[in-house]
Amino acid sequence: MSDDDQTDPLADAFHGLSPFLEADDLAEPEHEAAPPDDVRRAFRRMCTGLAIITAAGPAGPVGFTASSVTTVTLDPPTLSFAISRVGHSWEGMHRTGHVGVHLLGAQDGDLARRFATSGVDRFAPPVRWRPGPFDVPLLDHGSASLVASVWRRLVIGDHDLVLARILRVQVRRAADTERDLGPLAYYDGGYGTFSPVT
Repeated sequence: MSDDDQTDPLADAFHGLSPFLEADDLAEPEHEAAPPDDVRRAFRRMCTGLAIITAAGPAGPVGFTASSVTTVTLDPPTLSFAISRVGHSWEGMHRTGHVGVHLLGAQDGDLARRFATSGVDRFAPPVRWRPGPFDVPLLDHGSASLVASVWRRLVIGDHDLVLARILRVQVRRAADTERDLGPLAYYDGGYGTFSPVT
């Protein structure tokens, strides 16, 4: 295959579709789904990283803690995350065109809890942030920050699955060691750190 023949598989998959896709647009599964409580118990046994998603909402900055962030493809650089349609941040975020994605380090447990708590000003001190490109709120926390352009949203049950093109990346280094900061891990409902298996 020549370079001219190469295509973007994501673009092909979504060609001609609305940026907002409903679950009803997809084929129904042939078998009955597993009970939600069983699925929840199973995935509590899976360790994930944590991130904070931020955006400029109509009434000010909005953000939430997410365990669903993942890369989709590096060409073009694309990530995905899920957001609850009944969550505190959805109303201010569901129409935004750009988001900040802040990958949390081991020292960011308090920050993760704050952005997972309803009824608090998540951007008040001691949280440090500034407006970034496209007015995206950028946190001065975490091990890496990305700015992404929202490309597609897929409505599935009570969540939106968001696909976003990555536009800018900043990776932070530990000031004293010049090594990447370790990640904040989420497992069985609690926070922890990562240690390599020897």
